[in-house]
Amino acid sequence: MKILIFSYLFPNKNFPYCGIFNHSRAKALKRAGCDVEVIAPINLSPYMINIFPKFRLSETIKLFRKMITIQNIEIVDGIKVHHPKYWKLPDKLFWKNYSDIMHFFIGRQIEKIVEDFLPDLILSTWLNPYASYSEFFKKKFQIINFALAEGSDLLIHPYLFRGWEKVEEKINKNCELIIAVSNSMKNHIEKRTNFKNVEVIRNGFDNDLFKYSNKMKISKEKKVKVISVGNFYTVKGHDILLEAFKLLKIPMELTLVGSGPELKKCKEYVIQNGLENNVKFAGEIPHHKLPAILSQHDIFCLPSRSEGFPAAPLEAMGCGLPVVSSNVGDMEEVIVESFNGFLFKSESVVDLANKLILASQINWDSKEISDWAVRNFSWGKWADNIIEKFESLSIERLDKVYL
Repeated sequence: MKILIFSYLFPNKNFPYCGIFNHSRAKALKRAGCDVEVIAPINLSPYMINIFPKFRLSETIKLFRKMITIQNIEIVDGIKVHHPKYWKLPDKLFWKNYSDIMHFFIGRQIEKIVEDFLPDLILSTWLNPYASYSEFFKKKFQIINFALAEGSDLLIHPYLFRGWEKVEEKINKNCELIIAVSNSMKNHIEKRTNFKNVEVIRNGFDNDLFKYSNKMKISKEKKVKVISVGNFYTVKGHDILLEAFKLLKIPMELTLVGSGPELKKCKEYVIQNGLENNVKFAGEIPHHKLPAILSQHDIFCLPSRSEGFPAAPLEAMGCGLPVVSSNVGDMEEVIVESFNGFLFKSESVVDLANKLILASQINWDSKEISDWAVRNFSWGKWADNIIEKFESLSIERLDKVYL
């Protein structure tokens, strides 16, 4: 079986942490016996935060150089990844036409890749423009399309920009299945959209990579080490976590892993509030090096304003860390309070600070946390579910042909 993953969220040489969950998905599908390729388009347009309200020339040039020097084709763990490059127009004006704009710039390149690979299934992760691009796949190829709703693409973007009805219509017409990564996301889809054929397939984590390694338990005599992994976007809530750290009266150290448009603002906040001795910015870290970093910490924090079903807290649990998370997405089904972490009220700085203090006072059973995560979540299970859904739909197609 051949599967093509279509999404901008995929690691490359210059952005090794981008969309690492899609990298894990691709590896799991390959381990399950599938032939996998990836189309991960590169947007050459500058971040709006670097243009408005103040033009940041050096940041814009640096980002453009990183984008333009990404190779057109990379081989990542034996998986061919294509990086066609295009220019994106401002979302506030052109969001509903995003897939059409992408097709104008790189449609022929995408078509050639599909013709050469001839996949049985296209997995588009991120609803617009990737799942909505299924319109062009259907015009040229009779290939089954699955759309994966990841989080912000469903929970935030449709309310920020105009044209959701057009995007929704394209996806409904051309995608055989809409995959929600959590029950809460499926509930949102059913209440707030007209999507059909929606099913839940939860994300997992790479339990071969993220595993317990006899980590020392928290000692009250040392500074408790907290870590958060995620790129710096407003939705990820780094500002909430930094404000909570400002309130703490006990010795804690925070490591922030990732990069992104909000990174500079967070660094400025740390300096302005005298947190330099308590907060470290680790930058981007290759996925395979994360387990060693996680195992040097005591608590993982997910301060997000919105999530689908994030892999990062599962990876942390795989390494034996308890998780303090906002009560977003399906985290209520992941966090068993006082066993593997605590939930705090989303966007509540005070509640987050209190839960971090509470988590620092518990002698967590790291081995049991890891074993629980492995028992309940894996990318292998996710891949099996994807293949099963595809085979079921393929049989339905054949039945319709012969009937």
